[in-house]
Amino acid sequence: MSTDSLSLAFIERRPAAAVRVLNALPTAEAAQFLQSIPSRLAARAIGRASAWSASVWLVAMRANGAAAILRAMPYLDAVAILRLLRADAREPVLAELPRRLRRDLERSMSYPPDTVGGCMLVDIIVLKTGQTVADAIDAVGKAAGHAVDTFFLVDDQRRYLGSIGVHELFRHPPTHPLAELPASKARPLLARQSLQSTLEADVWGTQVMLPVLGRRRHLVGGLPLGQVLSGRADPQVAQRSMSHLVDAYFGIGRALLELFTRPADLRQGHREGQA
Repeated sequence: MSTDSLSLAFIERRPAAAVRVLNALPTAEAAQFLQSIPSRLAARAIGRASAWSASVWLVAMRANGAAAILRAMPYLDAVAILRLLRADAREPVLAELPRRLRRDLERSMSYPPDTVGGCMLVDIIVLKTGQTVADAIDAVGKAAGHAVDTFFLVDDQRRYLGSIGVHELFRHPPTHPLAELPASKARPLLARQSLQSTLEADVWGTQVMLPVLGRRRHLVGGLPLGQVLSGRADPQVAQRSMSHLVDAYFGIGRALLELFTRPADLRQGHREGQA
């Protein structure tokens, strides 16, 4: 991509399409382009990308360039991206920010170890309602090396809307809106609540990961059932919870079996997406 007026107008008017172009570029090239354009436009494009993609681009930028883009972004989106950076990559970026903003961001990323927030995973896939199946597939690809079977759907304020199985992506054409995919509404946890409060089996139902919400009721991470069962639960609760875990994985297995035994439907969906 070039930094001429036509490219800048393209980002301004079609940020989601611009993100697809950026995802197709080598990381270093995409990062160089983003820090060469006005921070407001770079933030607009990055705001339509997954936090995974955004974090990869920011790591490849100069610290002052990454900080300028984060300052131009909505606060909650900036926090979500910073959470995915390693400490050694995050600190130089935070050092470039105004002191008050830096303190606020650090506070938003810090939780006591005996709370849900202290044990949650932040390297989860979070996508917004305005994105498509193609965007989700790109995000799953960026998460290579991580076991991903579910992603979370949020609105523009990062409010949790539902959990969607990755297998659903292969049942729909690439242009299909994520907002129209079937989603389960898991019972969210609060980042500041005690981890002990999650030990009752009825908290989980058949979910293997629950969404975790911050103080503004926005999505900040996910808590896997395995994290709770690893030496923290009493035997009776652990046994009941493990039963739910087995049921959930059987459900995923049934969905995948259905997926691979309907090749005609799959071919039809992909032909429609490419038409």
